[in-house]
Amino acid sequence: MRFRTRKLPLPIQYVLSMVSVLVVSLICFSTADLIGYRLVAMVLLMTTSIVAMLFEIIPVLLAAILSAVIWNFFLFLPYILFILTTPKMW
Repeated sequence: MRFRTRKLPLPIQYVLSMVSVLVVSLICFSTADLIGYRLVAMVLLMTTSIVAMLFEIIPVLLAAILSAVIWNFFLFLPYILFILTTPKMW
């Protein structure tokens, strides 16, 4: 069985890629204290990789940027700040 998601119209690909990252981010946000911020980053990277297998390049880039911003802004201490002071935070 082959998925034909690359043939979907681009607006639908945009919506599906953003929704997938947002749903995974909400799940990770609720369990971030248990699993840690590094595992959250890996889960978001896995989500972006799955989106990359299914969609065109522009929705994938949107998903990657969205997951990086969500991870840095909501799931990484200090919360609600864009501060990168050490290389470990990159």
